[in-house]
Amino acid sequence: MPFFPLSRRRSSRCCSSGTPPTLQRAGWGPSFEDFRLYGCQFALQVGRIVREEQLLSADEGYRTYKGRVRYRVIPGVF
Repeated sequence: MPFFPLSRRRSSRCCSSGTPPTLQRAGWGPSFEDFRLYGCQFALQVGRIVREEQLLSADEGYRTYKGRVRYRVIPGVF
């Protein structure tokens, strides 16, 4: 089978600008929907962390650890 450069192939899946079609359909910049989705994911994650802290606080060893370590997720913040 002979070697053909990608630019000369007839069945190339790239458009003339070299951008894959999936990236063209997706757009280049973040959209409002992206920010909404990430905001929801962030809120769900914070809720999960708070509930996990409540569950772990039932253990005496973890309560001792909490007394020694003030910030357990993001230093200086949470």
